[in-house]
Amino acid sequence: MARPLRIEYPGAFYHVIARGNEKREIFSSESNLERFLEYLAKAYRRYKIKVHAYCLMHNHYHLLVETPYGNLSRSMQYINSSYTTYYNVAKKRVGHLFQGRYKGILVDKDAYIQELSRYIHLNPVKAKRIRIPEQFRWSSYQYYIGMKRLPEYMDIQTTLSYFKNRKEYREFVEEGMSKGIVNLEELVKAGCILGDEQFVEGIKGRYLDKTKKVRDLPGLQELKKEWVSAELIIKLVDEEKDILEKEKRKLSVYFLRKYTGETLEEIAFRFRHKISSTAVSKIVTRIEERKKKDKGFRRRLEKVEGKVSNGEV
Repeated sequence: MARPLRIEYPGAFYHVIARGNEKREIFSSESNLERFLEYLAKAYRRYKIKVHAYCLMHNHYHLLVETPYGNLSRSMQYINSSYTTYYNVAKKRVGHLFQGRYKGILVDKDAYIQELSRYIHLNPVKAKRIRIPEQFRWSSYQYYIGMKRLPEYMDIQTTLSYFKNRKEYREFVEEGMSKGIVNLEELVKAGCILGDEQFVEGIKGRYLDKTKKVRDLPGLQELKKEWVSAELIIKLVDEEKDILEKEKRKLSVYFLRKYTGETLEEIAFRFRHKISSTAVSKIVTRIEERKKKDKGFRRRLEKVEGKVSNGEV
């Protein structure tokens, strides 16, 4: 079977579904679930991807995401590959964790964001994991009804803007428990678009008639224009007096990885291969570990990070 066509453009909304290989579990403990949410947060910081709803089940997950910079593939590659590496190491296993590529369905926000949000939040109720959706800890529903503090990567206001208030949204979700909900999977067109006819025709006109160019949509290039530039990051770190000279390259690597969309290889190339792509990954891991153990280092790092994240000169 041919892979579904990837349609990426700035501001697109997607229903993303990923399942465990051979329907096996992908989350076996609370620490696994927490780690996955950490990768969502990192994807938000690195790729600016916004999460509008999510539900993490034991052998699959659902996300409703927005890509302001048209970079779904790169964002999901980061999330799934990072989590797979973590899970395999933790479980002392090898091989694929997910069943092939994730499924990314392009969504007509205005027509389907309400139904899709309800569909995702009622997933554990439908699976008979819990009786009412607020009992399930590993979905975004508790943020919508004010039970939990909203994390930086979550955007609930876009969905709530279609309702008078949180109470009306809650009633809408609960109504789905008694009256049933639309089977959105049956409405997906060509395996990759959920939208009305006008939306589908618009997408066909803009992208599907130019399939040779679809995979090359330069969302990342637009993203880089909006982010702090790699050159500025290196300059800011180099000018910081509280950082030892021998640490500056490592911190530059760390911030390049965190605040740009550059790959490990691209970062290594910036230093003319004085470090390898593998070394880049190790540097990031070691700095994260040192932050937890060394308060003085963490304070110095946070001072520099404040300038880097804001692009201060």
